[in-house]
Order: sequence, then structure tokens, then C-alpha cells
Amino acid sequence: IQACRENRIPLGYKEMPLSLETLQGPYLLTREIQGQKLRALTYRVQNNTKESIILSEVELASRILGEGELNAVVALSIVKKTLTPGEETDVYVVARAH
Repeated sequence: IQACRENRIPLGYKEMPLSLETLQGPYLLTREIQGQKLRALTYRVQNNTKESIILSEVELASRILGEGELNAVVALSIVKKTLTPGEETDVYVVARAH
């Protein structure tokens, strides 16, 4: 997670190309790095509502990765949990590689 926050690629990991499908929805995948056992995903989340929202790790993990991959999540970090209307934050997810 620290490497993602610092925009680094740890030894043994490589940056993966992103598909156009990642540009859809409220959770924008901005970066993926992958090693043999783990992958690290960086998402940009924006509050598009007219009210403040509070982000939850479990809810975000299930929405981003889907219920089926929830058990693959090793760690998840939300930079800012409370977002006012129009505000955005980064979410870092570390999951087991496929």
C-alpha cells in the first residue's frame, strides 16, 4: 500500500495495462501493479451525490472487486473516508493475484 501511495513499483512487480472498461462507474481504476502472489490496485472514488458520504472498507471491496473476489482482498486503505459532494479520494486495494 505504501508503494502505491508513493507511486512506486516494488521489486518483483510490474505495472499492468488498464482496459477502457476501467473508465466506467464511480470507481475509477487508475493503476494496477502485479507480482507473483499479490496485485495492488489504485482507485479514484468521487462523491457524485448532493450529500456527504462515509466510505466503508467492506462495502468498497465488495463493490470494486465483486462479492466473489472479496476473500482475495489482503488489505484495503482509504485515504479519506468522509467525502463531501464532488470530493474525491484514492483507495488502495491489495489482493491475491489470479
